[in-house]
Amino acid sequence: MTIHIRHRSVFAIAAAAAIVAGAIAIGRTRVQAQEPDGRALYDKHCAECHGAEGKGDGPGAAYLAPRPRDFASGKYKIRSTETGSVPTDDDLIRTVRLGLYGTAMPGWDRILSDADIRAVVGYIKGLSPAFATPPQAVGAVVPVSSSPDSIGRGQKAYDKLQCGKCHGTDGRGTGAVATDFQDDWNQPLQATDLTEPWSFRGGATPLDIYLRFRTGMTGTPMPSFAGAVGDREMWNLANYIASLGRKPVWSMTAPEVAEFYARQDAHAKADPVKRGQHLVDALACSLCHSPVDANRRMLPGMRLAGGVRFLVEPYGDRSKHVTSVRIAHGGRPSPDNWGLTFHIAAPLQDSVGVITPSSLHYIGTTRGSFLPDIDPKEHRLMIHGLVDRPLTFTMDDLKRFPSVTRLHFIECAGNRSSRRAKNVQETHGMTSCAEWTGVLLSTLLKECGLKGSATWFVAEGSEEVKGASSMPMAKAMEDCLIAYGMNGEAVRPQQGFPLRLMVPGFEGIFHTKWLRRIKVVDRYYINYNDFGHLDQEAKVAALDYQIGPKSVITFPSAGQQLPGKGFYEISGLAWSGGGAIKLVEISTDGGKRWNKAEIKGTAQRMAHARFGLMWNWDGKETEILSRCTDEIGQIQPSREQIAKYWNKPYDQTFSVPGLDNSIQPWKIAGDGSVTNGFA
Repeated sequence: MTIHIRHRSVFAIAAAAAIVAGAIAIGRTRVQAQEPDGRALYDKHCAECHGAEGKGDGPGAAYLAPRPRDFASGKYKIRSTETGSVPTDDDLIRTVRLGLYGTAMPGWDRILSDADIRAVVGYIKGLSPAFATPPQAVGAVVPVSSSPDSIGRGQKAYDKLQCGKCHGTDGRGTGAVATDFQDDWNQPLQATDLTEPWSFRGGATPLDIYLRFRTGMTGTPMPSFAGAVGDREMWNLANYIASLGRKPVWSMTAPEVAEFYARQDAHAKADPVKRGQHLVDALACSLCHSPVDANRRMLPGMRLAGGVRFLVEPYGDRSKHVTSVRIAHGGRPSPDNWGLTFHIAAPLQDSVGVITPSSLHYIGTTRGSFLPDIDPKEHRLMIHGLVDRPLTFTMDDLKRFPSVTRLHFIECAGNRSSRRAKNVQETHGMTSCAEWTGVLLSTLLKECGLKGSATWFVAEGSEEVKGASSMPMAKAMEDCLIAYGMNGEAVRPQQGFPLRLMVPGFEGIFHTKWLRRIKVVDRYYINYNDFGHLDQEAKVAALDYQIGPKSVITFPSAGQQLPGKGFYEISGLAWSGGGAIKLVEISTDGGKRWNKAEIKGTAQRMAHARFGLMWNWDGKETEILSRCTDEIGQIQPSREQIAKYWNKPYDQTFSVPGLDNSIQPWKIAGDGSVTNGFA
């Protein structure tokens, strides 16, 4: 019997076209069906992983292993075409319909119609010039039926072609000497376990396996054997590989399952490191639990084995017993389904001291943003407008200027308590404090030379929306910082790598991330960031720049539990955009009496200050609060005081105008549970 690898012929297509044309000619009143839009379908279902241009660089790509296919390269592993040829339409349709086992690529046959799939395939082909050359199909194939003789000859071919170097003498890696592979995109690969046919992404029939030998797997170390052995020998090898397949666990009887795991246990005892590595690979543990480089490629020799790391990590981890994490804030997932990052709150309830770890620092973007992936060698900061000498700085240029290191907080305007908040992370988690290193903006502006009419400046970021804000020139010359360092290392990508603007004491939206341009101007410019942040009332607008004096108790706070009466240190954070914190007071009786708290260390200007007060709780229900005073005499108000100032009724519907720096009460019940005092 001869197998023909079927592909659509020109004749068949022409015949189909004629039939359709005839149908249209006969029934002129018939409405022609609209063809699916391949690009629209691709953008909706594929671009998230494969990228807008098909380069495998979509927003979700960095979190997937293996990485999505680079369609633009024209390299495909699963084909029924000769080595070096692009796949046929049928090859691509099969992959889209059925998906690829062990990857994030699902089967789309239950979501997309056949017509949709063909449209998507047509669009994907257009992403690479390689498809300008028609696919060279594998010709007629004469199969060799599986038999003991064929399988025996196939085993000899397995040894002859040295397949065991990669796949092991038994097909499952035993005795393999080559274990670390990379594809053409420098991504790590693992040799397939040949005893698990359900994991063969190109199919597990002898024909499927034969085609892998005949065509090779483009972009991987797996070559074509067409020049090394004949067709019949490749068929024998395919039959041998097919014979190695074991029954999957889900198809076994109970005794078979017990026997299988007994063998697995024996293998594990014989070589626990190898068994551990196999489990890590099979379960994809290394995607999350092994260190990776900037491209999320696993570092050589850094795998887990038997549950234990056997090489020191190049970048340290915290203890497994420490579980503090950030959470999405404001009722919107972050990242959302499109990969946009919005607001993510820091766990203040677990904070120690005044510095927020870089990995827990809150994140805020203007209405959601993709996080730019910026090469610092290519990044530039341009300063232009009303200057004598417009200049463009590289990162190396900026680091030649005198640097400063300062401690500063950042706070989002959305950092306001509500009755619905369950803990301090929800009420106040959109603020953090870090040590920032960089060059003063005033230094760069002096280098450019300011014109006499320069009274404002506009700072613009590199994210896709090009977020920008207008700020007074007086603030730029006072203390603004172009930061490239954060807590002793480079600024994190979520914090604006490689450059962010620090505007000490101002609302977070002014601290432009991924800073690319500063334009010196003579008036306030309306920018993208202003939409949703402008107030019609002048008095309210005046409160939208500088953060007022603010404090919050982080322990005990809502969601926490006091185990019983006795001594506790009430602890919290205080900060102000007006300068350093000079006084913090704590009330343990609902505001009737105030006690002076201890400020830990020296309070820095526009930075978090840690405070504490020893308290002997008598076990009775009470309410605790804190308030602070800054160096220019501003005192943190209660909500009732704010409502009185604005001449508005104080009830549950009252919302603080401008930035909310009101006092936060925590209620402590007799059983030691702590809840939101506004609830």
